[in-house]
Amino acid sequence: MKDKKKTQQRTIRGNKRPPRKGVLSVDPDDVLKAETTIGDEVHARGMDDHASKWREDKVEILGGVAIIYTTPKSGGNWQFRTWLPAEKKYVYRSLKTKNLHEATKKAEELYIQIRTETTKGYKFFAITFEELIERYKDYQKTRAERGLITEGRRTTIHSVLNSFQRFVGKGKKVNEVEGVKYKQYYAFRQKEKPDIKDETLKNERAVITNLYKFGRENSYLNMDTHPKFEELKFSVPARRNAFLDDDYRTLYRYLRYWDENPEDERDLYFKKLIREFIYIKANTGLRFGELQKTRWENVKVFFKDTSGYKLAKNRWQVSIDVPAQISKTRRPRKAIGDAGRFVENLKEFGLYQRPKDFVFADFATGDLTPKDTFYKYWNLLMKGSGLDQSDRRYTYYSLRHYYATKRLQEGKIDVYALSKIMGTSVKNIQDHYGQIQIEDMRDYLTRR
Repeated sequence: MKDKKKTQQRTIRGNKRPPRKGVLSVDPDDVLKAETTIGDEVHARGMDDHASKWREDKVEILGGVAIIYTTPKSGGNWQFRTWLPAEKKYVYRSLKTKNLHEATKKAEELYIQIRTETTKGYKFFAITFEELIERYKDYQKTRAERGLITEGRRTTIHSVLNSFQRFVGKGKKVNEVEGVKYKQYYAFRQKEKPDIKDETLKNERAVITNLYKFGRENSYLNMDTHPKFEELKFSVPARRNAFLDDDYRTLYRYLRYWDENPEDERDLYFKKLIREFIYIKANTGLRFGELQKTRWENVKVFFKDTSGYKLAKNRWQVSIDVPAQISKTRRPRKAIGDAGRFVENLKEFGLYQRPKDFVFADFATGDLTPKDTFYKYWNLLMKGSGLDQSDRRYTYYSLRHYYATKRLQEGKIDVYALSKIMGTSVKNIQDHYGQIQIEDMRDYLTRR
């Protein structure tokens, strides 16, 4: 009996290990590596118990680069299969014929077509727009973390992508939407937001175009896939909505007293904080996000003798360094203005004044004061001063534009120097503020 068991053990050791219970033993060639296909392809979702159950007849074509075969469920119709190395998946299609000669001819033509399309960069297995958009958002998040774009720009891109997602719809594959569909995009956005401006649509078009570029470069889209938008009529850039002198004077006077009846300590803090924010912004021309994210280590107040000026008085001035990571243009610069006394006011009541602290820190946390808080108090300010009744619809950005307007009207700085201080291009200054110089030179131009 013992000799018999030893003989059985030697036999087992000498042969291949038998398959474990529940594990299939299948010819590797029969493993299906794709779950989804295109057009009229056969959809395979696993491997069958044995090759004979999956395929009855098999014929190699063009030297084995593809095969045609029949299955018990194909009703005698020949099927096609070929491997796509770039996408690491099989393509399956039904040839819709029971004739072997005809099937072979169709399969050869199909393989040549597939080969031609893949050489051009065509993708057979497309991802959805949701997946493409999420990957692009992650890419932009990484760029923001590296300081290549501002957090504000990333937020804008997210907003545009959300609008774009609503336009294409849910569950759409990227190869299911033809480029010409985008000719309907402007009408879609105008229906969603009737007062949307052409300039906004142009910016959204740029974001979508860059999304497609990202998709092509990362092999999510075919190389010949491009969105095709309608033309937008050329329009002269709109004049920036700067404060009128009388309106700014109204704002300035109201701000003197608006903290007299605060609701609590927190309300008093924010009213004082935002008052100085407004004054500094109007006197330096900084963008909202640049000033909001300024830290004390980047602020310097200095005393300058201005006795040669018309008013013949001394003024405290401020110098604010704008690091590249918070600058819209990603270039560092320095802003200088007659706002030193407002910075000194901040020091009198500010709760967070270490070098790394934000100048405009949140009352409770010391972190960045949220944008919502700034606009909550701005709306209260507009209503309290009566400026909400103005048809000019003032915003924080109106303070930056007011700064540019006054500098040009004073004529003490040229367009090139102003563009450097404000961190923008000369063309942008000319497009939006050039008319101011012409109006102020009217007397000179009409002099006889």
